[in-house]
Amino acid sequence: MTELTCVTHDGGKIKILYFEAKNINSPLLLEIHGGGYYGGTASDDIHLCETLCNECGVNVASVDYRHATKFTYPTATDDCCDALKYLIGNAKLDFDRSKIIPIGHSAGANAVVVVSMQMREYVCAQILNYPWLDVRSVNRPKKAFGIPKLFLNYMAKKYFKGKGTRELITASPLLMNKEQASKMPRTLIITAGNDCLRVDGIGFYELLKKSGVSVEMKEYEKAVHGFIEMHYAGTLAKKCYWLRKSAVALQADYCRNFISEVKNFAEELR
Repeated sequence: MTELTCVTHDGGKIKILYFEAKNINSPLLLEIHGGGYYGGTASDDIHLCETLCNECGVNVASVDYRHATKFTYPTATDDCCDALKYLIGNAKLDFDRSKIIPIGHSAGANAVVVVSMQMREYVCAQILNYPWLDVRSVNRPKKAFGIPKLFLNYMAKKYFKGKGTRELITASPLLMNKEQASKMPRTLIITAGNDCLRVDGIGFYELLKKSGVSVEMKEYEKAVHGFIEMHYAGTLAKKCYWLRKSAVALQADYCRNFISEVKNFAEELR
């Protein structure tokens, strides 16, 4: 792992953790952590990024973007775009510039869609894990282990400042029309059955499919929101203390399947 520093367009500095693949000129996964645009860091996903790099044979760059409460919309997604521009322009980094795949979790998946919109010429595909794609105050099906509605609204209010901001497609990509959606790259969507954000992933899958985009969706029926990051950070049993040992083990099985899904997805693009 190498720690890089990117100077953003507004003069800020953000950290990028770079994991180099063994084979030269391999694809690049631009990894964007979750946390509701309110919390989380790139360092939280180090083990996940190492696993993706080693088992999928790809380079991985994890962006430590700025978020609420200090920074508000659109800082986080601007940082991710600036990070990708920096990576592409860094001649010392050996990756296939024609095979760039943003991958994100929850709010990070929201950021992935925005990066794909704003840097369309560089992105060949995208991976969205239990994505948060409608940040307006809306009702979602209640799930026993889902994110409380009040907490989702709290995070949205802290980051998406300004009247009408949450209705923009760069805040709520699920509001795209068919023409806008048709410009999305090939997409893999991962949903968790025990997650209130499951409907966002399904809704986006249906929108892309109707718009003629090549899209796949994989649902892990008994998975909880954030299972991928929590498993690889070693915090799943602690944060999801209500789960039985067998349920925790099942999340681990799901994660192994997820890595295989990403590997197959990336190989199909080569």
